Amino acid sequence: MRIDFVLLVAAYVLSQFFRSFLPVLTGALERDVGADAADLSNAAGVWFLAFAAMQLPVGWAGLARAGRRRFCWAWAAAAGRCCSGWRRLRGISWSAWG
Repeated sequence: MRIDFVLLVAAYVLSQFFRSFLPVLTGALERDVGADAADLSNAAGVWFLAFAAMQLPVGWAGLARAGRRRFCWAWAAAAGRCCSGWRRLRGISWSAWG
């Protein structure tokens, strides 16, 4: 099986998860956090607006101007920096002994 097909399927699965995780967790959020239907509908609305708002800068600035390879490398580097900063902020060590 080709790797690009596997990556496409993985991206599709993640996309469907990001669209449907809030309704799936409704029961747990109502029970654990005390969120009611209005809170969850507001959270879903903000989530979808943020998701839609990111389509323009990613497509226009990222892919159209920089190109696919450069954009993916920059995105991976930014994600790595964010993870590293979060690790430092939380005091989590990557080492099993540290």
